[in-house]
Amino acid sequence: MQARAILASVRPRDIAGKTRRRIAAEELADLVAVEAKMKKATAELKVLVKARGSRLMDLRGIGPVVAARTLADVGDIARFPDRNRFASC
Repeated sequence: MQARAILASVRPRDIAGKTRRRIAAEELADLVAVEAKMKKATAELKVLVKARGSRLMDLRGIGPVVAARTLADVGDIARFPDRNRFASC
């Protein structure tokens, strides 16, 4: 990761600079952890959407998160009498 390399090259001499570097390193570690969680959750959603038999992710711009959210919001599509009623919803 480029940010880690940049942070590693910073060698502050005063206490304020050392404190800022330590805080930046902690924040970077937190961001890396959150990114890993997001990737894991996205992969899980992808598996669930595919298991449902949905082809939403075949549409350009629709990824696992949007597809899962759409499926969750819509529920059983058979509850709509026709596509116009679905679209109006």
